[in-house]
Amino acid sequence: MGNQGRWRCPGPCRELAARVLRLQWRLIVTIAAGVGVHACPRPEGIDPEGWGLVAVFVGTIVGILLETLPSGACALIGASIAVLIGSLPFSAAFKGFSQEAPWLITIAIFLSTGINKMQLGQRITCNLVYIFGSSALGLTYSLVISEFLLGPGVPNVASRSGAILLPIIRSMAEICGSKPSNGTEKKLGAYLMVTCFQTAAVTSATFLTASPLNPFSTALAKHQMHQEFTWLTWVKGAIVPAFLDIMLIPLVVWVVYPPQMTDTTEAKYLASNKLRLMGRMKPEEWTMLGAMVITVVLWLVGPVVGISTIVAAAIGIMIALVLELIEWKDCLAAKTAWNTITWLSVLTAMANQLSETGVTDVMQRHTLPLLKALEWHWFPSVLLLAILYVYIHHLIASSIAHVAALYTFFLALAMSVGGPPLLASLIFGYFSNMMETISPFCAAHGPLFLGQGYVSLPAFLGIGVLVSAFNVVVWMGVGPVWWSFVGFWN
Repeated sequence: MGNQGRWRCPGPCRELAARVLRLQWRLIVTIAAGVGVHACPRPEGIDPEGWGLVAVFVGTIVGILLETLPSGACALIGASIAVLIGSLPFSAAFKGFSQEAPWLITIAIFLSTGINKMQLGQRITCNLVYIFGSSALGLTYSLVISEFLLGPGVPNVASRSGAILLPIIRSMAEICGSKPSNGTEKKLGAYLMVTCFQTAAVTSATFLTASPLNPFSTALAKHQMHQEFTWLTWVKGAIVPAFLDIMLIPLVVWVVYPPQMTDTTEAKYLASNKLRLMGRMKPEEWTMLGAMVITVVLWLVGPVVGISTIVAAAIGIMIALVLELIEWKDCLAAKTAWNTITWLSVLTAMANQLSETGVTDVMQRHTLPLLKALEWHWFPSVLLLAILYVYIHHLIASSIAHVAALYTFFLALAMSVGGPPLLASLIFGYFSNMMETISPFCAAHGPLFLGQGYVSLPAFLGIGVLVSAFNVVVWMGVGPVWWSFVGFWN
């Protein structure tokens, strides 16, 4: 009887309460971070509005780091609070939506839905494995190069490496008798997993449209340098060190973490069976491939014929929509695209406004004397900054938060010690991706690879430190020779 009269919270109410409790500590820490910064003494040279924006920006970054809400939601709430307290005009807060960079990556994500829909990624990978996959090293290079070829058209490492490549990697390992369940993970699968995880970040660094971080960093650099970036400029600086890096990483991993088998003929047969099931390429698949080829060609020759990077992307999506290779409902359903355009646009606007209010100058004024005291040539100074930029990522696991918080500051320091603005901006843009090799927790695709059970966490971390150091050696060793050749050094 007593229980019959007792009021019980309805199901939806209980779910809401549980969600609030899950978010509670994250929300408290996020708010405390912003309020704590605002309560600190305001540094000389920063006006009250600028200091308020710093507090909101810090709270936003902490919210993204803790995953209090999705990154787009954190950015939107942060901008709204900044407008509410008068630290950021509405027009400035949402100015980023009118810039090219957010729309470039959004359109690229729309195009990638067509690639996924047509299974072009799987087809390319299976063809390469069928041709070269009879040995462990040949199989590895087939997987690595197929992901590299998908780089321009699939602008998300989790989609490209996790959704497209990872199921194929696991299938290839299992068909060769390598499974975590029976203790044979090191036979082949562990080597494939850790190698493809490491090279994925290099692919992201190579092409402007291979990662949302790339348009994000170019948008920040454009505000700092007042200089336009093209797709060709980005890939021109990256292509030689990136290709060398991708060719060498499988060999480096082979030395420290080799597979126990070298004959992978079974993988070749599996690829052949998959291709047989897919059948011949259909007309719409050829058309989708043609649309992507046209887009990439326009990105390459655009500066010569007067077509900008964003216009080339628009031509590609126009072809795909008109020919019904992609439906508008596919674009509307691409949640990653809408989340990306939100956080990229808003965080770019907030970071640029911080620069306008003098926050970056104040930070630079306090840090630059330490760097100049070394009395180094600009290149060793930029090298030191690049190393710091990469390994600080251990402390800031979110790549979005890392770039938003540190890219502009490190670029300003590099330019202050004499680094060429274009080259410095590209270096930090490239390393914004390659810093993800350090740990599986520092990259969107990392938990997917770690969760397969083929590689232990200590092995992942150890190889991550080794390969991240190797990346620095390749890019900052071979890179300067190439950058001098293409005219980026001055």
